[in-house]
Amino acid sequence: MKRSERIAQSMQTRGKECRSSAQFYMKQMAVVRKKQREFHKLWTHCQRCQGSTTQEVLCSNRDCPIFYKRTKVRKDLEEAQKLLKEFSI
Repeated sequence: MKRSERIAQSMQTRGKECRSSAQFYMKQMAVVRKKQREFHKLWTHCQRCQGSTTQEVLCSNRDCPIFYKRTKVRKDLEEAQKLLKEFSI
């Protein structure tokens, strides 16, 4: 049985409030994972442009659309992770 199936099964036995909290948590996890994948894709693109996939990206090219996308996705990811962390505590 997959982890998501076990979680869904355990949610069925809990009260309505717990189910809605668990559903929110699962949705927020999906948002965080999506943002992580998007950021990783953009980060890798910047590394290739820079010529090194082993070093930190030191790009500040304000004409590059990837620079702005990466910056926005990083900010969105941080906000999504913050929301998830607040829920976890």
